[in-house]
Amino acid sequence: MISSIDQMVAALENAAVLSTDPVDEPFFDATSVIRTGRPGHPHININSELLAVAFELHGPTHLA
Repeated sequence: MISSIDQMVAALENAAVLSTDPVDEPFFDATSVIRTGRPGHPHININSELLAVAFELHGPTHLA
């Protein structure tokens, strides 16, 4: 039992260190701003791949 607790504590300490490491992959842009040159707010384009994944994971009621 003591061995199992020691292993669990070591795993938790390792997980804490790993969670503070920076992400290896660069972040991608979820949205982009499209300026039309016309009056008013610019258009906001949502990344379609991100939107598709979010739709699969949460469905249409949770996308907001």
